[in-house]
Amino acid sequence: MKNIKIFIIVALAVLLIAGGGFAFYYHSLNNENNERSYGGGYLYGSSYRSMFSEQQVKIDESFTNGFNDGKDGKKMLYENVYQDVFDKKRKTFSENTKSPQNLDENNEKIVSYSVGYGTGKDVSNFLTKVDYFKNKNQFYIAYFDALEGRKSKLNEATLNKVKIYLEGEFLKTHEKQKAQINKTYTDNLKKGENFLAENAKKEGIKTTETGLQYKILKEGNGRKPTSKSTVTVNYKGELIDGTEFDSSYKRGEPITFPLENVILGWQQGLLLMKEGAKYQFFIPSSLAYGKDSQNEKIPPGSVLVFEVELLKIK
Repeated sequence: MKNIKIFIIVALAVLLIAGGGFAFYYHSLNNENNERSYGGGYLYGSSYRSMFSEQQVKIDESFTNGFNDGKDGKKMLYENVYQDVFDKKRKTFSENTKSPQNLDENNEKIVSYSVGYGTGKDVSNFLTKVDYFKNKNQFYIAYFDALEGRKSKLNEATLNKVKIYLEGEFLKTHEKQKAQINKTYTDNLKKGENFLAENAKKEGIKTTETGLQYKILKEGNGRKPTSKSTVTVNYKGELIDGTEFDSSYKRGEPITFPLENVILGWQQGLLLMKEGAKYQFFIPSSLAYGKDSQNEKIPPGSVLVFEVELLKIK
């Protein structure tokens, strides 16, 4: 269900922007696989059309070109400028108006292309993760039939039958993914417990009452933060196998945040530090993201290893 949720969230994330005609070779809907593929595409397209219409989004030629490029894995046009154009587009919206001011024609094309690109890429990725749309061509035909307001080639009864079938498949997918998450979580908990037990024996490792392990790499001589402090840090984060999942050093700038807004392992660890200090944290899953990690780079149940340098306290 996570992949399906991600697919739907992507649709919500692109509502502010937009994109026209799409052509695929049409196959007869003379078997169940084609009906399901077409019906699924039409249902998805209908939900997008409803959301796009609410935000006055057009399905135009630029959108279609972007969709094709995204679907086919081609390099995105306007990659260096689209974010600035998106920001300009968003500024035309406010809570008190349903008629946002349009950008100039060129910028509108950039926005439409970019949204089409993201949508095409995500639809294509989605179709690789499910096995109940056997005819992708039919899915795409139906998707654009719905987006462009054309009547479904399936009658209402057949479309409803497809909808019921898909709801059942979504439920099965959810149950499979839930079982996989539980297994991954359990396996990682065991690996994490073994890692922390061995790590605790190493020179310089200290363990708090909550199970947080830390090592002082460099002591600081400034102030200590409180639980209400805002801090600026440099850091890098790894899994216990050494896989790096995040680094402010690689981004080239430190990060500033209220201490109460981060995971418990960071909150507890940073309270031990003074400005100028650099510590290494070994954070049990219970003080990190647990089973509900929303970061694909951090599997459920993972112990996290951070090097953290406390630069400044506000």
